[in-house]
Amino acid sequence: SHVHAELYDEHKHPLRLDPKTWIGRIYGDTDTGWVNSIHHQGVKALGRGVVAGAWSDDGVIEAIRVESPAFVVGVQWHPEDPDADQGGLECLLERMCSSCSHTLAA
Repeated sequence: SHVHAELYDEHKHPLRLDPKTWIGRIYGDTDTGWVNSIHHQGVKALGRGVVAGAWSDDGVIEAIRVESPAFVVGVQWHPEDPDADQGGLECLLERMCSSCSHTLAA
């Protein structure tokens, strides 16, 4: 579990990114970062067509994507939190918003 009640708004941990995956390509020049972490559940097994792209140091899957043209992703951190130090990983929220804007414009 990555939950520490006394540090609820402050807890973060390192993240390892696979540069060959969707999330690795978003961040490009790094294979590590820090993310806020307030979860108590995780992905046990990947379903068909689902690919992991980031892990915590203890092996918990932190980011997944469904292999499809649509931008269907899941992350274990809160990229929408404006007060969180994302360790340079803020562009995920920008990518999500861009994808939504592009879909709405189509």
